[in-house]
Formats: sequence, C-alpha cells, structure tokens
Amino acid sequence: MPSTRYSDIRQIIDLFSNALKSLDYDVSPDVIEKWSLLVHRAMDGGGRSYHGPYHILHLAHGSKPIVALSAIYHDIVQVSVDHGAPPEISNVFDSFVSIENGDYILKEIDVTKDRLFYFSSLIFGVDKDSKLNPFEGRNEFLSSLVCIDQLSGHIKEKDILKICVCIEATIPFRGIGSDGKDPLQTVRDRLSQLNRNYAVGFSEDEIDQTIYRATELANKDVDNFSEVLVENFIENTWNILPESSPAMRYPNTLRIKDFRKALQGMEGFLSNLKTERVYSSYKGYPPQSEMDSLLERTNSNVCVAIRYLRIRIFAIAILEAIAELTGGDTSLSLFLGDMSNQRGTVSLDDFLPLEDELQNKKNLDPLILRFLSMGHRGHLKYEMNSCLYTSIVYRVTGEDRIQKDFFLVKDYFQNDLSAKDFLKNQDKFLMSSLIDSLLELVSTREDKLKELKNMVNQE
Repeated sequence: MPSTRYSDIRQIIDLFSNALKSLDYDVSPDVIEKWSLLVHRAMDGGGRSYHGPYHILHLAHGSKPIVALSAIYHDIVQVSVDHGAPPEISNVFDSFVSIENGDYILKEIDVTKDRLFYFSSLIFGVDKDSKLNPFEGRNEFLSSLVCIDQLSGHIKEKDILKICVCIEATIPFRGIGSDGKDPLQTVRDRLSQLNRNYAVGFSEDEIDQTIYRATELANKDVDNFSEVLVENFIENTWNILPESSPAMRYPNTLRIKDFRKALQGMEGFLSNLKTERVYSSYKGYPPQSEMDSLLERTNSNVCVAIRYLRIRIFAIAILEAIAELTGGDTSLSLFLGDMSNQRGTVSLDDFLPLEDELQNKKNLDPLILRFLSMGHRGHLKYEMNSCLYTSIVYRVTGEDRIQKDFFLVKDYFQNDLSAKDFLKNQDKFLMSSLIDSLLELVSTREDKLKELKNMVNQE
C-alpha cells in the first residue's frame, strides 16, 4: 500500500498553492516551485532541529491563507542557527543590511525604489543605522525581507503588508512597552500610521482583522508551551537545544561540560521566563477564559520542565566532577556509551544497578520518573542516551534533595565548591555503583577511578 504522506517539499508547495488559490491569486506552478525550493533549502539546514519544515507545516496546517503564507516565511532566516544564511537568502537582505563585527546594521532604504522593504522596516520599528537585535526581531525582520523579495509583483501590496505584520507578531516573549502598549497594539499603531502616511488603503476593520491574524500566528508559534501532555513540551524543549548549542549537533563527540552548559542555558531561560508574555491577545481574541487556561498550562509545563532540567543537570554535574578528578573533561560518550542510541553497543546502562537494587525514595514525581525511565521515546532528532543513568540518580537521591541541593551544583560550576567536596555530598551507594560501572567503560581512567572509589568509601 503506498504511503499517504507527501515529502516536506511537496507539502510546502501545496501550502503555497492552496493559500494563493484561496486569496484568488493565479501564480504559475513554476514560480511556486521556485519559492518552495528556497524555503525548503533554508529550513532544512543541518543546524535546524526545531525550526525546520515540520514547524512551518504545523503552523500553516488549518490556518487562514495569510497566516499560512506568514508561517512559511516567519523563520526562513535564523542567523545564529544557520551561521548566517544560505547565499540565496543572504543575497536578498545584503542590499539592506551591513554586517559589522557580527552585528547586522540596517542601511538606508529608499522608499521610492524599495517601497515594500521600507514599509517592512516601519512595521518592525527599525530605521537607518539600527542595530538589529537578535532577541528583538532580527530574524523575523530579515525573514520579512525575503518574503517581500519573493512575493512582490505576484500578490497585492496590502496582502504582503499583512504578512509582514504577522511575521512581526511572532517575535516572542515581549512585555508592555514604556508607553504602556503591548506588542500587538504597537504593531497596529505602526500599520495604521503607515496606512495614513502612504495611502495604502486599509480600512480600520482590515487593520483589526490583520492584527487578529497576527495574534493567531503568534500564539500558534508558541503553542507547545501549553501542551496538554508535559512530556511533549519537554521533548520540544529538548529539540531546541542543538539550535542554541551547536556542540549538541554531534552527540557522539559532545563533551560533558558542553552538554551541561546546554542544559544550563535552557534551565536559565525557563527559570527567568515571564510566562504571562508567552501568549498574546487582541480585543478579546482569544477570550479571557482561553487565555487563563493557556497561562495555567504554560505555568505548569514550565515548572515541570525546570525541575526535569535541574535533575538532568544534577546528574551530569556528578559525571563532570568525576571526569575532573580522573583526568579532566572528556567526551560524554566515553562515560555513557554512544549518544545516538545505536542498538547493540555497550553503554553505562548495561552496568548500572537494577531497579530492585536501588534505595528508592518516597519523594519521587511519578510523571518525571516515567519520563526519565522511558527516555524520549525515540521522537528526538538528537537523542541523548542518558535517561536511565539520570533516573537512577533521581531514585537514589530523591526529588527534594536534588531541588534543595541545586545551589551546590551552581557553586560547583562557579568554582565555589570543589569537585571533591561536591561528590562527598552525594549518596555513597550511588557513587560506588556509578564508579564501578564506569570502570567497565573507561579503560584509560581505571587507576584514577579506583582511587576515587577509595576516597568515596573512606568518607
């Protein structure tokens, strides 16, 4: 029986075709194919683990035409993930930005020659000599320029501006401005002023409808935060890690300290996230009851994810301290086995204590324990084979102690606590079992591991 799922590139072509048809545009299939190839080429790069084709297909599925077109383009540029952009992409915005010491600086845009590109700069609130902030819309603005370059001449000016507004709305986690306005009200004001100054032809109702569509895309772009199953939220969070931490793209050569830093970065981000900024609303859309539900689930998911990440960080800190005392930082796969979960290869899991041998604690969260025990169910592009080890650390140490002693982990990372003193604070059964297991894997550190085991047993 033939498969019913088309390739990503075919699905992108279908998204373009269906959205344009719904808007009564007749665009040549050759042109649509050309656009789709560029989008696919940009979003299927080796650095993309989350913001790839699946992401835009998810956002565009079931969305209104303008939202679907906006979804296709909103992440086409990811400067830090892609280390710039493919030539076909960078050639578009090179005319409008200069790169100085890694900073993207906006050049002057001539409104008479590049009207729509200039309009996009107004929508994003940037002007000549502005340094495009990577955390405040750089990717989104550059993505809008690529969108304009492709679509202008094929669809109406107003529709392109609607798309630019929708893309601007996907800049995440923004709060109320100094003028007391939220981001959606701010971009509405910009569109309204642009409309007045350049006689674009929007009615007030059309402007409102544009902001409604922008709200729809902005909220769908972050819908993983309110997942009903927290496991899905944690998996999405895990998939983002290789984009912000390039070392994780090569799991079998990933060093222990780099893995820890990646986890630390995500834990720090979630711990400092103001969850009320995740979702947006405009003039009662979505209704308050729905916004309250989204915030409640977001708060719950973020809290669980923070606890989960701290457990993973606690466990990796033990390995980092052992590595430091037995020869220094090394490949994580040396201590844990191949990180890509290759079947049949020997790993730390093969030598760790069996479940019935563990000194189980009562204060374990069944949800987190289940997630650690089953790992990531093979759903991750970048699987990490260390959940069983972490599960054992969790069972032996217990939830309360891990969360309570997390400050010791930070002290160790900041060199305010020695590796020796950090390990002295750990459960002796855990340390002895772990070192015995490492002795089966790490032949180059046998003598030093034995010395460490003696030290642990003497304490």
